[in-house]
Amino acid sequence: MRKNFLEKLPADFVPKHQWPEYDILSASPARFHPEIVGERTKGMRWGIWPFYFEEYFSDDEPDIALSNATASHRRFIVWHRLMRTDKPSGWYGIVRKSAKLEGIAFLFPDKPYTSSWSRVARYDRNQWQKTLLNIKYKIEDISFAEFQSAYKKSSIAGKIGEMNINILDRAMQGPKSEYIELHCARNIKSGKINAGIAVITSKTHASSYYYCAFREQDEKRDPTMTGLIDDWFLRCHKNGIRYVNMGYFWHPGKPGGWKGFSDFKAKFVTDYLLYQPPLIRFA
Repeated sequence: MRKNFLEKLPADFVPKHQWPEYDILSASPARFHPEIVGERTKGMRWGIWPFYFEEYFSDDEPDIALSNATASHRRFIVWHRLMRTDKPSGWYGIVRKSAKLEGIAFLFPDKPYTSSWSRVARYDRNQWQKTLLNIKYKIEDISFAEFQSAYKKSSIAGKIGEMNINILDRAMQGPKSEYIELHCARNIKSGKINAGIAVITSKTHASSYYYCAFREQDEKRDPTMTGLIDDWFLRCHKNGIRYVNMGYFWHPGKPGGWKGFSDFKAKFVTDYLLYQPPLIRFA
């Protein structure tokens, strides 16, 4: 992977957890009774007695006094900082390594959305558009039921498990499902779904985020996933989206099953956001 680590975030960049369009509660199953806490730094609280947790993703320090006002139990609080490196009073660092790495593509209205793609990605895109799109495959919207079924039958579920599709399932049942887009590359002749992608877009913050994706392992490896990503980037570019977040990437400490798809996604990103080691406290 190309390692262009961000040293400073754009002033208008906002992580997905703080978008009004993103359902942060989907990260936790209902049996843990998740609830939203905080305001400017929005977080999530969940747990089962006697263990309760809170989690925040932002460079703005969570307002624990505000959180305390709505809490009925003591909690273990985790603050995931993006770029901020200082340690405010009351917070403690027990982990020295970052736990999260995201890949981001910056889009500009006066530049082609493919300008920073790798040579291989641009070649695959050209092959897709010239010989496959609307000839062998068509890109179309898809229901979640069909997306979920195809995802679970694909090799990606066997490699990384079903955590991502389960989170997407909860998000599709939540109040923010209207902002989630599900697309697939369908074989015109057979009607079979060859690949699918799920993304969520925030017009509020001119950003779009990659939820999850899959592709079937055919004998002929047509670049259907590149085609879906090309379609996503094209729509983002037309709609004034500035930040296309390709989601989490493999880095030391993460499951080996992440490596293959991380290498693939790296063909499309311009920079990497390496989160700072998280801070903790009890309240």
